[in-house]
Amino acid sequence: MAIIKIKDLYFKRENKVIFDDVSIDIRKDKITAIMGPSGCGKTTLLRLIGGQLEPCYGKIKVKNKDINNISKKEIFAIRKDIGMLFQNGALFSDLTVFNNVAFPVREHTNLSESFVRDLVLMKLHSVGLSGSAHLMPSQLSLGMAKRAALARAIALDPSIIMYDEPFSGQDPISVATLIKLINLLNKSLKITTIIVSHDVDETMSIADYVYIINNRRIIAEGQTKDIEKNTNEFVQCFVNRKVNNRKNVQYPEKSYEEALLYNK
Repeated sequence: MAIIKIKDLYFKRENKVIFDDVSIDIRKDKITAIMGPSGCGKTTLLRLIGGQLEPCYGKIKVKNKDINNISKKEIFAIRKDIGMLFQNGALFSDLTVFNNVAFPVREHTNLSESFVRDLVLMKLHSVGLSGSAHLMPSQLSLGMAKRAALARAIALDPSIIMYDEPFSGQDPISVATLIKLINLLNKSLKITTIIVSHDVDETMSIADYVYIINNRRIIAEGQTKDIEKNTNEFVQCFVNRKVNNRKNVQYPEKSYEEALLYNK
């Protein structure tokens, strides 16, 4: 069962096409990975799902609701049920870790401060940061900041969590910790999980289903074993970290020759 359905998505910014005829099903209670090279639009896709951006064509449905044809009140209700782990953590720099995690709870509920305190401490404990409540974000390592941001993302017990490049810039122990946490949250709490990433091994180790995006389109999809066996040249280069020709390392735009001759 798909909890999020993206159908025939076409999206561009100014004159640059980001997605062209993209269709994706995010299955309920599963870990879905959306992978591809830097700059292919993975973060943009999360913003489209959250209703921050509107597609030029196509439909995006979250829990059977067209995200771009509902009221602001309905959009806010959907967003409340979606946790988001931003690429850089996006903690509020002038708030303690405790107040960062408490922020969405205070914003969206009328719970007493004593209940908020217990809830925040419980969430911090679940990500292994029990003793960090009093710290400022500047006092955290990058790995700790990501886990603090994860505690904030799950503060309201969302049914969907979106992770934007969760493993980037992390040391091996922090990566292993995040992998374990993401998997544990998904399996124990039945949270629908979306991971956008270009970290192949880490993401595919826990993904139930994988989509690979390149040059505006979905070029491969399936379970991990299907992706590994896919014969598409780019897929093989991406999965196995190989460069077979220059087009795999060039940003998709005008050809080199066209750029040299432009305006001449």
